[in-house]
Amino acid sequence: MNENKIILTLRSARERVLLTQKETVEILKERFDYPLTRQKLASYETDSTGIPIDLADYLADIYFLTRDDIFFGKESTFSYTYQMKRKQEA
Repeated sequence: MNENKIILTLRSARERVLLTQKETVEILKERFDYPLTRQKLASYETDSTGIPIDLADYLADIYFLTRDDIFFGKESTFSYTYQMKRKQEA
């Protein structure tokens, strides 16, 4: 991993491009014909461990990132997981 690379949570990635959850699900429907509720997106932002790969790719595209730029897992474990990964790669 590049030491200067920043990994974002799913919520942070969305907020970085100034989109609401509602706007994001509308874009998913319009651009990718992917039906998702705002509530399900909120659920994935808290814990995205089970997110479908195609949805992860669509969200990364909407947020102008790659899937590698986004942390997919439990938001509450992000800091610990990210720090441990960086230590292992050092």
